Amino acid sequence: MAYGLEFYGANGQLLFDSRVVGDTLAIEKGDITIAAVNSTITWNLQEEFLFLRPSASTGNLRGNVTYSGTNNQNGSLVVQQATKYFKARKSSSATNIATGTAYGLEVYDSSGTNTTFSTRSTVNAMNIVGTANPGYGSGSNIQGTWHDSVIYSGTTSDKYVSVIFMFFSSANSDAINSYIFNSTNITFNSAVTVGFLGGGGKAPLPLFGQSLISEIKS
Repeated sequence: MAYGLEFYGANGQLLFDSRVVGDTLAIEKGDITIAAVNSTITWNLQEEFLFLRPSASTGNLRGNVTYSGTNNQNGSLVVQQATKYFKARKSSSATNIATGTAYGLEVYDSSGTNTTFSTRSTVNAMNIVGTANPGYGSGSNIQGTWHDSVIYSGTTSDKYVSVIFMFFSSANSDAINSYIFNSTNITFNSAVTVGFLGGGGKAPLPLFGQSLISEIKS
């Protein structure tokens, strides 16, 4: 017996199959958390996506990430500004699925206990609205995301970016894999001071890894 949910169109064409879609991303515990300046956020890189934005409507998103544990799967981020954040997991393992509201649709596998697809959410739902690709190349032949690249255009008040690494030094305002949230766009900010560039000029850097831009739906 097959387990799952299928939708078909008027001509018999398959429009949706939960066995193919499988897990979706769900917000861990279903809510947004605010971290104060210099506080620490921890997450498991093997199981969770960490999404962030400044707590203010606009401003810098900076911090310092360190790793620990087996295969460095445990991330620890010290934020440099008040920060809103949430963690996203597979819908089959996010705790908000088990403790969420009684309203929504859930699909289980043959065990009858493992959720493979769910529309339930305690407070908020998320939608991926864009991606920022890693930067590469050199000279006049650069591709992907580099310092000052606009990674999202549009209203940013409900937008978050995923983060796997960040570095910030207050001594020279050096920032790596950081972001600037403006009212109408999000800009990638990654440049470090290099002494040989005429008295401490800034060298632009590419995005390390890929970043997802998420929209929150309440």
